[in-house]
Amino acid sequence: MEFRKTTGADVAAVCGIYDFAKRSFAQAGIPQWQEGTYPDAATVEGDIAQGIGYVLCDGGEVVGAVALTTQGEEGYRHIFDGAWLTPLDGPYVTVHRIAVSGEHRGKGLSKRIMQEAEALAAQRGFPSVRVDTHEQNAVMRSLLSGLGYRQCGTIILLDGDEKGAPRLCYEKLI
Repeated sequence: MEFRKTTGADVAAVCGIYDFAKRSFAQAGIPQWQEGTYPDAATVEGDIAQGIGYVLCDGGEVVGAVALTTQGEEGYRHIFDGAWLTPLDGPYVTVHRIAVSGEHRGKGLSKRIMQEAEALAAQRGFPSVRVDTHEQNAVMRSLLSGLGYRQCGTIILLDGDEKGAPRLCYEKLI
């Protein structure tokens, strides 16, 4: 397995992974990623341009995707019904848009991607990793719990197709 930055050659594969995730959410009755086209090719291309897109590859095949930011999240400044484990304005890595290929579900790839995010945070000296997810996304919530992430409260999305929607937020100390 190789975890590396997303390139232009990966856009179609990553979009296929995100499209599969959107269909899976819809079939499970989870409203996450159901408004508009997000995440789409423009999102993936933006992640590449910003240097925050990553893919997990198996034998050269893209089997998972994620965006990892270190710039802080404006929406994370206002947390309800809880508090972050680290200072509000402190440094952290944020996980966005994690998804795996439908053909490779059930192989622990999401766990591997999260572990890669944690390794990146540790290598760069960040004290924690933060992530948010829809309340009904039981698979992601279980993954986070199993990896030692603590549910910290709720945030509200500030932009995009799902602006104003609540998300449960999690953090893990590295």
